[in-house]
Amino acid sequence: MRHLTPILCTIIILLSLSSCTGNSRLKTLQQAETIVDDSPDSVLNLLSTLPEKSLSQEERAYYGLLLTQSLFKCEKPIGNDSLIDYSIVYFKQQNDKEHLATSYYYKGAVNYIRGNFKTSVTYLKYAEEKAEQTNNLLLKNKIYEVLYYANFDNECYDLALSYAKKFLDTSFKIKDEDLISRGLTAVSTSYNMNQERDSAILYINQSLSTIDKSEPKFQAAIYATIAALYYESRDTAQCVKFLQKAFDIYDYPYSHFIMGLLYHDKGQESKAKESWEKALATEDTHLKSLIHERLAQLYAAQGKYEEAYYYTGQQLSILNQTKANNDTKRILEIQTRLDAEQKERRLYQRISILLLSMIVISFLASLLFLHHRRKLRTLRMTMSANEERLENYQQEIDKNLKQIKKLQASDRTRQKKINTLVDQINSLRQSIHKQILLGGKFYQEIVNNKPCNDYTDKEIEALLDFYMIVHEQTFLSWTQKYQKISPRQFLFLIMEEMGKKDHEMARILCVTESSIRSIRSRLKKKLT
Repeated sequence: MRHLTPILCTIIILLSLSSCTGNSRLKTLQQAETIVDDSPDSVLNLLSTLPEKSLSQEERAYYGLLLTQSLFKCEKPIGNDSLIDYSIVYFKQQNDKEHLATSYYYKGAVNYIRGNFKTSVTYLKYAEEKAEQTNNLLLKNKIYEVLYYANFDNECYDLALSYAKKFLDTSFKIKDEDLISRGLTAVSTSYNMNQERDSAILYINQSLSTIDKSEPKFQAAIYATIAALYYESRDTAQCVKFLQKAFDIYDYPYSHFIMGLLYHDKGQESKAKESWEKALATEDTHLKSLIHERLAQLYAAQGKYEEAYYYTGQQLSILNQTKANNDTKRILEIQTRLDAEQKERRLYQRISILLLSMIVISFLASLLFLHHRRKLRTLRMTMSANEERLENYQQEIDKNLKQIKKLQASDRTRQKKINTLVDQINSLRQSIHKQILLGGKFYQEIVNNKPCNDYTDKEIEALLDFYMIVHEQTFLSWTQKYQKISPRQFLFLIMEEMGKKDHEMARILCVTESSIRSIRSRLKKKLT
């Protein structure tokens, strides 16, 4: 049933394509994207029915990516990179990181197959950077695998080991036994090329637990790799055992090469020659070079210099071709440069975020400072007005004192009355001063939303006296506007004048918001 699912999806997509245009055509391309891994042939057939010239920009981008994917998976030649290049440009403009990473990956993978390692590694590194900004584990897994092969083929074994480990790590996260087996083999092979035989054997043996999930060809490759490791460890019995397992599954060229080495060690040169000639069926240029070298040495030892010269020439041809295609130092430089650029971009992004955060914090701090400064200025103005009124009261008192002195000078007999008046004035002065200070204190408490439920009538009266002094015109307008309002209603008007909201006034008066609305309603009834 699982194998039927892609086929059913393909049939549905092909049927929908027959009547789709515009947005429907784009949706069909997006649906085809979901089956391209399982049914690349079907997707190729689907794409062949599309009128390429009439596609929109977005459709053309999907078309180019899908066509490259399908041809690559079907192992068919890809004429040029114009379509995938268009996809890269489009997805880059749209900041579509996942599709851009996929486009970079196939551009790199195609050039890897062509042997253009510099171009391949460059685009694979671009793909790695973008893919790591997504949650697509399978895409990262594919990128790490090809980067492993590219570095391995170019003898960058340290980097090959690093990417083999990344490939294995993502394979475990995906929980795909075939990928895990390939990842373990990649790590083992990298350790082997770094002369760490024990680690290589450890990892390759671990791959045996999942080998049954792999294709026969890959199973044979794993057994042949294990045999090679045992051959290098001089354990002939184990080497023969795993070679036999490899031959039982698939006629793998590398198995013939290892068998040839065993025959050669035993002095069976004709069998060694026969095995190595069978191994020449490989497409691995590095292995071919080793086989030609072995055959040249074999024929030279037998005095057959013409044959030895032929195989030496074949080896030199491969080495020259490999040298032309491979540039280990340059490949390392490309990856080092791209890694440095990536780190620099990440650092720039972090610095930009930090600077933006600092700007926002500075702006908020400035707003807070300005608000606080405005509040202080208002308070100073209030205090200044209070001081001015106090000074006016003091002048009035001084004027009364002068009048008293005149009365004292003119009529000593009225001294007792004058003394009483003086006492009253002093008492009044102290009372006024105390009343104003007390009222100012309660006024500030209301400004700060402090509850006033425990205020006495006298304290509220002090507050009203203070407000009458500070806001004389406003207070007088209330007395003219309303009839017989209570001190508490005056307090309500003061808070409303301050701009207090209903819930703030309710909190100050220790009543509910509905009580506040009731107070407002009763005041409206007292309008003159």
